[in-house]
Amino acid sequence: MAKYTYQLRPAHGSSELLIEFLKGTFHAGFIQELLIILQPIQFKPTAVIDAWANDEIIVNVSSDYGNFLLSKDIWDGVFIMASRNQDGLLKLDAFLLETGLFEKK
Repeated sequence: MAKYTYQLRPAHGSSELLIEFLKGTFHAGFIQELLIILQPIQFKPTAVIDAWANDEIIVNVSSDYGNFLLSKDIWDGVFIMASRNQDGLLKLDAFLLETGLFEKK
């Protein structure tokens, strides 16, 4: 059984896809765990933006699949976005499934 659940869906009001994590993300260490799981594709933070006004954290990430934004919002929602890298997002989707730790809804 998968430890985490996610969905690949369009962003609100857009046709651009994003990955939204649904299950297993509501603990403080999820982002760190995710970065460790994604190490094989060189998924590395390049900058952290603390959007303190709305308690959101946004991390710029580089990887073998291109650049992404990793976001955690005030409701503990965790998202990976890539408006200019939709092909990379599809590769990331496939990688998550290959780990066996993620189930896609």
